[in-house]
Amino acid sequence: MISRLLGATVRFVLIIFGIITDKIGAKRTIIITLVLWLITIILSFFLNGKTDFYIIGFSVGILTKSRLVSRDFDILTGHSDCSLGCTLTTMDEHLRFRLEPGASPTWERITILEEAASKGIRITAFLGPFMPYLSDTNEALASLIGAVAHLPLDRVYADKLNPRPGVWNSVAIFLNRYYPHLLDGYQKLFFDREYYLAYCSDLRTRIRTIAKDCCLKDSLMAVF
Repeated sequence: MISRLLGATVRFVLIIFGIITDKIGAKRTIIITLVLWLITIILSFFLNGKTDFYIIGFSVGILTKSRLVSRDFDILTGHSDCSLGCTLTTMDEHLRFRLEPGASPTWERITILEEAASKGIRITAFLGPFMPYLSDTNEALASLIGAVAHLPLDRVYADKLNPRPGVWNSVAIFLNRYYPHLLDGYQKLFFDREYYLAYCSDLRTRIRTIAKDCCLKDSLMAVF
């Protein structure tokens, strides 16, 4: 009906914006997000011409590592356009504490997802980023993927460690402190492009195989 009234083609497109806010603060994050939205709307007009009309809808999706999100269940409950997701890195609590010393334990985050689902809140899980030779072994992957297999997840995302600018310094500090024997292997992953691509391909294959074994083949997406 909207299409007939406007004489245009109506298309529904999902656009997700995410900004790392730890360093820049909430106000700057809001400004940056609004600017990105404006750029997207302007580009959609010029790139697709006047025959396409976009209806931009807003929904709220929370991705967190904290159990404190449970305080917002009363707000999220009853809104079908809201979802709650948790980032889950590993089921090895010793390794998890080293990677995320300020975050809630993995089992607490899974419990939060269970509670949210029981209240009718849509849930998702983001697995990773997987640390090579630590949280990306077949055993570690099977443990983590298997731990969320029972949840009624809308979608499960899995990601690798991304060697983008600035990451190597923090990774090197972490390895020097806890796993110095892995430094050479990580240097090869960060600075040998062909080796890194081969690693990503192998990791993607193993994730998909384990997801299939855990009956998550259709809902788990490796985002790399």
